[in-house]
Amino acid sequence: MKRTLYASIARNLEANAGVQPSDIFIFMHENDYSDWSVGHGAFAMALVQQVGSPK
Repeated sequence: MKRTLYASIARNLEANAGVQPSDIFIFMHENDYSDWSVGHGAFAMALVQQVGSPK
């Protein structure tokens, strides 16, 4: 999937913005929910770890 994504980005930038593919560098940094807040200071990992609503 990433190979297809990178090729599509390069192809689209060349076709739509005239950017030479040799000038395109793509950097992806993957992280998990412990690196995110989802607004109002809420810790995203806590939302992912929720099992369900209390009854």
